[in-house]
Amino acid sequence: MPAITLSYTDLVRLLKKKVPRDQLTDVLILNKVEIDDASGDEWKLDVTPDRPDLFSAEGIARQLNGWLGFTTGSPPYTVSPPTLILQAGRSALRPCVAAGIVRNVRLDDATVRSLFALQETLDLTLGRGRKKAAIGIHDLAAIQGPGTYKDVPATSRFLPLDGNEEQSLADVLRTHPKGKKYAHLLSGAAYPVFLDQQGIISFAPIINSARTQITSTTTNLFFEMQGSDQRTLDIILNILVTAMADRGGQIEAVTIISDGKTLQKPDLDLVPHTVPVRDIKKMLGIDLKNSEIKQLLERMRYDVLSLGEQLDIMAPAYRADLLHYVDLIEDVAIAYGFATFVPEIPKLATVGSSDPLEDLTNTVREAMVGLGFTETLNFSLTSPEHVAKAGLPLADPITVTNPVSLEYTILRQHLLPSLLGNLAANKHRRYPQQLFETADVTVRDPSADTRASSVRSLCACLTPSDFSGILSILRAAAGALKLDITLANSDHPTFIPGRAGTITLGGRPAGFFGEIHPRILVNFGLKNPVAAFELRLE
Repeated sequence: MPAITLSYTDLVRLLKKKVPRDQLTDVLILNKVEIDDASGDEWKLDVTPDRPDLFSAEGIARQLNGWLGFTTGSPPYTVSPPTLILQAGRSALRPCVAAGIVRNVRLDDATVRSLFALQETLDLTLGRGRKKAAIGIHDLAAIQGPGTYKDVPATSRFLPLDGNEEQSLADVLRTHPKGKKYAHLLSGAAYPVFLDQQGIISFAPIINSARTQITSTTTNLFFEMQGSDQRTLDIILNILVTAMADRGGQIEAVTIISDGKTLQKPDLDLVPHTVPVRDIKKMLGIDLKNSEIKQLLERMRYDVLSLGEQLDIMAPAYRADLLHYVDLIEDVAIAYGFATFVPEIPKLATVGSSDPLEDLTNTVREAMVGLGFTETLNFSLTSPEHVAKAGLPLADPITVTNPVSLEYTILRQHLLPSLLGNLAANKHRRYPQQLFETADVTVRDPSADTRASSVRSLCACLTPSDFSGILSILRAAAGALKLDITLANSDHPTFIPGRAGTITLGGRPAGFFGEIHPRILVNFGLKNPVAAFELRLE
């Protein structure tokens, strides 16, 4: 969840009425905002990622003003006719563009902090670290229109923000801190920029020009943004300009000429939605009158145009999360108050009961904790390299098609590599260390619909220890679980020859145990002897 910081004093100033601190924290939690720290004037909050319009004090105040009934319905925003023209050429890497103006903004400390914190959060979230969208904010007074957005040569020069002298765009990428941080977003063949009649005002998506820097005397703001997705840019622009309008600013459109088309942005027209009343009642399990539903939706800053079997609703243009009418039903529930719902026992023809496998797993946990072990929780994904470090064979692993990281590319077939990794990460801790994990591993299963099955397993590691130490733990655990296991000597690539064995349960191979081979200890950087066992519980 995106983390934001805001001033309690500033938030109260943006609300239509004063709300006690305790009540305000309770209300925030009901509106998808979690409290990390609200002890002083600086509040640290976590906001649900599907509501980017709540990433600032202005957005949160706007939401709470409606939820508390101070100001209901869609906020009225007026967009003045454009005075600035932007000619948008087709950039090779970042073809989409948006722009807007807000005039007569009083940039006090709270407003400046809120504005740039919102810009940074939107860059990181909706903008995907500036890859999908990047934002520039400028002093409009320093801009001489008309403006242009296009690709220019790498030799083009300007004075970057926080720079000491003019540099070429290529030099900015090599030497400027922002250039080095975001150079990977450009291929080196295309250099998109915003220009006015005096030159470059923004090297997108890297750094703004120092000439258009926001100062204490700035009153009129120019917002520009570019990227790869037009809808994302439009949402970001709407969130930014409405936030400044909530501070008393006046929104003004910009004429954008692109591909022979002439558009005016921002477009803050309300967005129509329709939701069946029967679905609201069915999904929430409450019998609400249409007038009550209308009142709840207005608390969530919607306009309701008609009441009948279905509701015609108009949503604000800054709402990026409305993909289906189910999202509107969720807002009805939020306005109604989750604490208001009365729990009911469902009228079903069956009675729920605990899963036998989970009962077994809980028994395993109790047994291992009783033997002095500490439970670990690891990811279900791993990598072939990590498995190879543990000396385990990798038999036709199930791979992830689009892995986020090279560390997590396959589903685990064994728990032991993860536990050895835990020991390697805790070498600075006190010894002895006794760790266990009980979780699913995934194996190929041609008879299953998915061609794979999950198998509940138990793995335990003990260090420093030897073969006899882990053998006694294995027998004690099997006794506590009333498992009739059979043990036999066997060689295993993970263990020292002659100090390893196999586990049989019900006549079927069920696991292995032994003292870890020194070669494996070196792979994980472990200096003390380690013994382990792994047992399939099903």
